[in-house]
Amino acid sequence: MKMYITQLRGVFEKVSQENEDVLEEAGRRLAQTIASDGQIFVHDFSPIPLLSMEATKSENTLPNVQPLLNDEATKQLSERDLLLLYLQKDYEDEAIRLIKSVKPSGAQIIGILSADIIDPFGDLFDACLTVPVSEPLIPFDDFGKMGHPESLTLLFTYHLLYFSVMEIVSEQALL
Repeated sequence: MKMYITQLRGVFEKVSQENEDVLEEAGRRLAQTIASDGQIFVHDFSPIPLLSMEATKSENTLPNVQPLLNDEATKQLSERDLLLLYLQKDYEDEAIRLIKSVKPSGAQIIGILSADIIDPFGDLFDACLTVPVSEPLIPFDDFGKMGHPESLTLLFTYHLLYFSVMEIVSEQALL
């Protein structure tokens, strides 16, 4: 267990260091959306909607946040709104279609991408964070290695973003 915690600490440190500037930028954009009474929509391009669940159902929800449930909802977006996306590898085509359907609305788009994605997005995101994809962290006798941390790193990244937003909102008395 100590080995896993040590390895995980290193992964979290990497997330924090590699996304430091983007976390601030994304935090400002989210705070701006909150201040202008815009809506924050969240969507996962992954088998498990971890980002959507954490952002909308946990104790760590942002104001005015809701899941983006289908493409039809993108027609309701405005320039005051923001779309927060999590994207894993193999969902790039679906994500590009959604992003292109959102762009005409003027809504901002923040991406959290799995680091194994070769970026086909160019400037489609207003801010983009990456979640490192790590091999399982712990050697295990009969099974090779175990303890794949991608879900933990996604939640950790969201929490860093959440803290950034809440700090800005608090400092500027936006709520």
